[in-house]
Amino acid sequence: MWVLRLRAFSFQPTVWRRGKQLAATSSWLQRLLTLGAHARTVHVDGEARYVYLHTRRFWLFVRSRVVPFKAIARIHYEFGALPTSVDRSGRAHDTLEAFRVTLVLHADEERVPLVTFYGSGAAGDLVTLAYGDSLVDLEGTQEDDSRCFVTQLCELTGVSLSRPLPRVPDAQGRIWRCAQCARPVPPRPRCQYCGGQPAPEPDLARK
Repeated sequence: MWVLRLRAFSFQPTVWRRGKQLAATSSWLQRLLTLGAHARTVHVDGEARYVYLHTRRFWLFVRSRVVPFKAIARIHYEFGALPTSVDRSGRAHDTLEAFRVTLVLHADEERVPLVTFYGSGAAGDLVTLAYGDSLVDLEGTQEDDSRCFVTQLCELTGVSLSRPLPRVPDAQGRIWRCAQCARPVPPRPRCQYCGGQPAPEPDLARK
C-alpha cells in the first residue's frame, strides 16, 4: 500500500522562523471553528532568551507568561494516536495523531504546554489491506512539521529532549551550574554546552 502525505489533512499551528525568532500561532481554521474563543501564540526570542506565551480562552480571559531559557530543564515531545477506522479483527486502518510540545521547567518539573500538531495518520499495512483497507492511504504532515518545530526550538533555546543532567558534587560537595544556560556542569573553566561560566550554586557553596 502507498501513503500520500498532504498538509491539507493536518490541523496544526502556523509556524514561522526569522533568524533567532520562532513563533507559532493557532491556525485560522481553529480560530474559525471556535469563533475566536480560543487562541494561543508562542514566541521564542533567541536574542532576549525568553519564551513568550499568550493564551485566550472564551474571548475575554487572556493569560500571558514569560519563561526564561535558563528556567527550562528540557523539552518534552509526546505522541498520541486515536483509531478512527478499524476492521472486524480490531486492527486500526486510520488514526488521528497528536504531537505535543511542552516545556519542562527546573522548578518542580512544571510542564508548560506550547503547541500541538494534529492530523490524520495511516496505520494500515498488508494485513489491513487484506481486510479491506484502501490501497492508497492519506496522511497529514503533522509528524514532519512538529519535528521541524522541535528541532528549531532546541536549537534556539539550547535545551535538549533528554532528562536533566545529573547533579554530581565536586570534592567539596558543591554543585556547579552554568550561569548562562543553567545546566549542571563539572567545575571547568567553560561550559561544554554553551561556553558560559560555571559557578557553584550559592546554597551549596559552603557545604
